[in-house]
Amino acid sequence: MKVFIVNPSNAGLVPVEDWKKVEDPKAANLVAIAYESGNILYISKNRSKEEMPWPDAMKYAEGFKTPEVSLSFRAPTRRESLDMADAKDLGIMEALELIGGDALDFGGYWTCERISHWLAARFNAGYAWFYDGNNGNIYYGNFFNGFTVVPVALYTPSESEA
Repeated sequence: MKVFIVNPSNAGLVPVEDWKKVEDPKAANLVAIAYESGNILYISKNRSKEEMPWPDAMKYAEGFKTPEVSLSFRAPTRRESLDMADAKDLGIMEALELIGGDALDFGGYWTCERISHWLAARFNAGYAWFYDGNNGNIYYGNFFNGFTVVPVALYTPSESEA
């Protein structure tokens, strides 16, 4: 996978080093992780400013809109959260900060996934997964815990062929 800045004028993927040379690097709203499969994960430059319970966080992420891409945004999956953590070695933190966004270092970030039925049957169905930016682990927390959320959208090449 590779990290890019999404050009707000044409939605093109621009290498971070090249985006550093533009007149206003903070004009961009999105960073992208491009996978070898051709999928692209678009990540908003900011997470929610406040911590909120899971249902509110899901509404916040799904309500996110951007003119660059006309995809539906949502909270990341557990796998996407881990990919964002892995992308720290590829420059995602630098890319987010370059466009005026928040680095994903600290705090908890909700994922869009509830805990499994197996866990819900043993504990409580009112739990969802979250990514811990402090240590990179995935945990589960009560829906009423407060964490922030990073809106993302996944583009898959097969979507454009339909």
